[in-house]
Amino acid sequence: MKISWQWLRELLSLDQIHLDLLINKLTLAGFEIEQIENIKDSDKMLEISSTANRLDINNIAGITKELSSLLSIKMKFCYTQKNLKIYHKNLNNNSTYEKIIYGFAEGIDIKESPQWLQNKLKLYNIKSYNNIIDIINFIYIKWSQKINILYNNDINCEQYPSIDTNFGTLNKNLNYYKIYKIENCNQTTLKKIIIKTEILDKQYTKLKNKASTIDNKDIKSINHTNILNAYNEAITLIYYLCNTKVKKMYLLSKKQKEYKPISINYINIKKILGPQKSKNYIAIHPIKKILNDLYFLIYTNKNQEYIEIPEYRVNDIYREIDIIEEISRIYGFNNFLDKVPTNYKRNYNYKKTTKYRVEQIKSILRSLGLNETIHYSIDDTSKKSLNIYNPLTLEHKNLRNNLLKNLINIYKSNKQSNQSNCNIFEIGRIFRNKDNSYIESHHISGIIGGQKYLRQEWTKAPNHLSWFQAKGEIEELFTRLNIIITWNKPNLDYETYNTVKDYLHPKYTGIIYVKESPIGVFGQLRNTESTKNDFNAIYGFEIELKPIISTELISATFADYSKYPSVIRDISINIPKHISFQYIYNIIKNINNPIIESIELFDFYSYTSNINKIGLRVIYRGYNSTLTTSIVDQIELKIKQYINKNIQNDQFNNL
Repeated sequence: MKISWQWLRELLSLDQIHLDLLINKLTLAGFEIEQIENIKDSDKMLEISSTANRLDINNIAGITKELSSLLSIKMKFCYTQKNLKIYHKNLNNNSTYEKIIYGFAEGIDIKESPQWLQNKLKLYNIKSYNNIIDIINFIYIKWSQKINILYNNDINCEQYPSIDTNFGTLNKNLNYYKIYKIENCNQTTLKKIIIKTEILDKQYTKLKNKASTIDNKDIKSINHTNILNAYNEAITLIYYLCNTKVKKMYLLSKKQKEYKPISINYINIKKILGPQKSKNYIAIHPIKKILNDLYFLIYTNKNQEYIEIPEYRVNDIYREIDIIEEISRIYGFNNFLDKVPTNYKRNYNYKKTTKYRVEQIKSILRSLGLNETIHYSIDDTSKKSLNIYNPLTLEHKNLRNNLLKNLINIYKSNKQSNQSNCNIFEIGRIFRNKDNSYIESHHISGIIGGQKYLRQEWTKAPNHLSWFQAKGEIEELFTRLNIIITWNKPNLDYETYNTVKDYLHPKYTGIIYVKESPIGVFGQLRNTESTKNDFNAIYGFEIELKPIISTELISATFADYSKYPSVIRDISINIPKHISFQYIYNIIKNINNPIIESIELFDFYSYTSNINKIGLRVIYRGYNSTLTTSIVDQIELKIKQYINKNIQNDQFNNL
């Protein structure tokens, strides 16, 4: 939509408003200023674009009303009209029209338009023809409403068919000419004319919007509430500029649709908008003022506030949240704090969080193919378990200290019964001794693998789940829980490992860490003399639940993306066998050079009995310029020296 700055000042009192302030207000309100064009006489043409749901501002009157709300300034529209009777009657529901207005005038003088009208049309590159055609074009620019001027010098206004007559049939029988299609009218005076405008029914336009006679863009931009204002200004201009007098006016319309008012709650408004930058919440008085500026009607019914929305806004405002958005848009989004409240931890509810987290874990494990099981907390005799003072039977006089044992027993039972699926898990309580007392905590345990169901090709035999593939299932669980984990070798100081180590193979077992604290154990089940080959390619895990609940979720981090290409270098390093890749990875990360983008282990093999050889792939990328070979060589040399220095210090400390 284009609008002249000078024309805008004629419709609004903008003497105290600078153009830059106006542009800033429009931008914050969700409108874009596409272009500002300088024209003569110190005027400027603003090209404003809006969202698809705000077609009501695609004309001069619409954008003026919007600016009136944004700036809280009254409009200066002139609603002067002659004192005329309007005859009204309802249209049938099956009529193709929603509203029709027509009136009669006699003795129109066709002449050149006044200069001010020509100047207005010139702003939109519209050629001036004569006063009557220019009025039609002017009304369309200002109100997006088409006015039809029909003339027939033989018609008798007093005997014109009544409003009971079908208007569509009347138009077919009437021999008239549409003046707005005639660029050069040969007559200088028209004896009798009909001034008509209409709005087609919405359902009818949906069926006929592909017809060449209907401009779908024009239909969408029509504001139904503007039809009377547009027609009123049209007959006023015709009266003064064409030296005529409108005799009669007829209004035919369907019954107006009633829209349900929207209830609002001022507590919800403050809660959603949050505090202002002054740390105070927006008061009720400015809220009501904004609603009044938006031409919303406010009324109270039984201690409840209701808002009645103007007809031209019912398509985009129909919920309480829409009204709250309008309040923030007019008040200014920039006036509210845009930070997450810092006191969100005060209302932390561990019980609710635990329930939600447990259900989330169960859902993830089920999606990974595991079935849930439930067992009693009472166990058989175990030296490390807590004893019950009054057991029901001597065989069940202990409380379990891990969940994995029962799952292994279930697997054995299922295998004896030829049950193929052994992917199971359990979330339950375990009990441990500590300082002449006991600790009760919740664990997650499970068993995966056993079946041969992995195929590289359908024609080849299936394979067992490998240790790394099973480890990937555990990593998938934590990834979907949004928790970063690391792995390390078994540690006898970790109590959970001590309770399950008898069931796990010592060579194929790892400890799961979160923020350098152990939270669980994963490994391949150990075969014993009694089980023989029952536990081939079967893996178990035992994980503490509380660290998962208490761990803060990873917050999203945003950073600028480098526009420059990366440099990839491979480094081969000899390290002692007792040193892990994680140790080397941490050494390189401690260099803390922003040019190092990523570090990846791509090769590993045993070089000698005491030395391992690893291959590292390091990716370098600059953020301000393209990296040169000399810069990368310097960083690579620094990495090698730093690694060798730390390895030597580690060997010295182990002497």
